[in-house]
Amino acid sequence: MKYLLIIWACLCTLFNLQAAEYSVVPKPLSVKETGKPAFVFTSRTVVYVTPASRQIGELWIQSVSRSLPFQLQLKEVSSVKGKNGIVFDLSKKNRSSEAYTLDVSDKRIVVRSEGLAGLFYGAQTLTQLMPPEVVGKEKLEGDITVPSLQINDKPRFQWRGYMKDVSRTFYSVDVLKKYIDIMSLYKMNTLHLHLTDDQGWRIEIKKYPKLTEIGSKRVEGEGTEHSGYYTQEEIKDIVKYAADHFITVVPELELPGHEMAAIAAYPELSCKGEAGTPRVIWGVEDIVMCPGKEDMFKFLEDVIDEMVPLFPSE
Repeated sequence: MKYLLIIWACLCTLFNLQAAEYSVVPKPLSVKETGKPAFVFTSRTVVYVTPASRQIGELWIQSVSRSLPFQLQLKEVSSVKGKNGIVFDLSKKNRSSEAYTLDVSDKRIVVRSEGLAGLFYGAQTLTQLMPPEVVGKEKLEGDITVPSLQINDKPRFQWRGYMKDVSRTFYSVDVLKKYIDIMSLYKMNTLHLHLTDDQGWRIEIKKYPKLTEIGSKRVEGEGTEHSGYYTQEEIKDIVKYAADHFITVVPELELPGHEMAAIAAYPELSCKGEAGTPRVIWGVEDIVMCPGKEDMFKFLEDVIDEMVPLFPSE
């Protein structure tokens, strides 16, 4: 048996069947080792962009600059061909294209795509190939290298989503942006934002101010208040930040159930019209919006009319 194992090991080496695993998530479609020396970052490393790819180069530098012991130089040129350094090459300005290639040698790193989204995802793969501390706050020490590889990749799934339940647990705009940063690192493209439920109403609706004055607050069992909501301007800020990272924000509006926060603000929306409060505990609530009342439909139409312009998602 030991001879068979030795022969198998030799065959693996000969045909490169045991290639090293790289911490790239999701796993790329293909990864090929070139056998060349690794690319080493230095204080003289230049990031080359064209006017079309500048957005991606700037975003990438911003995402890694906190941990690098030196400042990467950004240089805009009319053509990136033949440049030594890090090259972001947008061959066509097709925003919807998500495929990309990443070529690394000891002389240069080339990220290439026909679309801005693909170029952005290639930049995220480059970040993942760097030391993991690059996405932290501490300064890296020692050589910062990227192995020489050729990667060809594109997403397997059209909807790559993450749901954040801000209704039950409110998160600030800054915290949501941190989640967007993490999502983009892993090439996720859809943020499902759960804005309304029994436990809290989290979006400003100007025609119905009590939704946030009353519906965004609940008193927990030990007496502490859990509250918070997003103004429409804050929603616009979140949506833009997400779009800059190639993430679409999809809002969730519950109806006709899971609406105790709204009913607490406007009791007439329910069938009995009794006063209540946003739910403190989880579970099923039997008080719902009353489909037998025409005013309930008018309320929902007004809410949707204010929400739709804030979210350009389909």
